[in-house]
Amino acid sequence: MLQACDKTWAKSFLELQRTNILYTEYDGLHLFRQPLVDGYIMYGHGEYRSIEPSSVSDLIASGSRLRVHGKHEVAIYRGSDRIGLVEGDNVGMCSFY
Repeated sequence: MLQACDKTWAKSFLELQRTNILYTEYDGLHLFRQPLVDGYIMYGHGEYRSIEPSSVSDLIASGSRLRVHGKHEVAIYRGSDRIGLVEGDNVGMCSFY
């Protein structure tokens, strides 16, 4: 139905609905355009968006992949080195397959 109105808009709308979201109560929302594959989201510059500057956005910017350990625990890696952990009741990871 959306494609009948505007094919390009429909595609961008569906891609936005599949965005992986890292929610933090105090350190903003972080949107990842790359898919979750085998528990990881690989990303580069321009493949994620942080809503506001924070310690988590700085950590994400320093990394290149994110490992989802669970709904409330995400590790950030640069190459094979884990550079940070975002975890707790005030953290939520929403991933789409």
